[in-house]
Amino acid sequence: MNEQDLERLVERRLKALPPRRAPGTLMPAVMREVRARAERPWYARPWFTWPAGWQTASIVALVLVVGTVAALTPVLQPAMAPVLAWAGQLLTPASDVVTTVGTFTTIVEVVTRVIGQSVIGLVLALFIVMLTTSVAIGAAIGRVAVGE
Repeated sequence: MNEQDLERLVERRLKALPPRRAPGTLMPAVMREVRARAERPWYARPWFTWPAGWQTASIVALVLVVGTVAALTPVLQPAMAPVLAWAGQLLTPASDVVTTVGTFTTIVEVVTRVIGQSVIGLVLALFIVMLTTSVAIGAAIGRVAVGE
């Protein structure tokens, strides 16, 4: 049997197989999920499916909150200065830790690259030596087999 006959035989047998059926539990599970999503309240659904009035109200509320924060920032900044200074003093040790971890990460990365590149170079050199040895041995076996 040649390759084309085998391909035709396999193709015929595969086409003769019955179509695959979904498990019997799939349809009830899908319908349960569809019903559960439909029964969710409007505010638990994606924002784009909310009623238009509630979408408008949420946009207005967002604009009001952002506008109020923007308007009160210059007024509240002097009052918040001591709190921000205290937070800065509190977070200075954390900043030092983050800087130290960043430095350590950079050192580990550099060392990994150097070692990795040297290992890759050694593996490549070993591969080239093994390849040339294999070719030389193959050539020698070929000459011996031919009788030269």
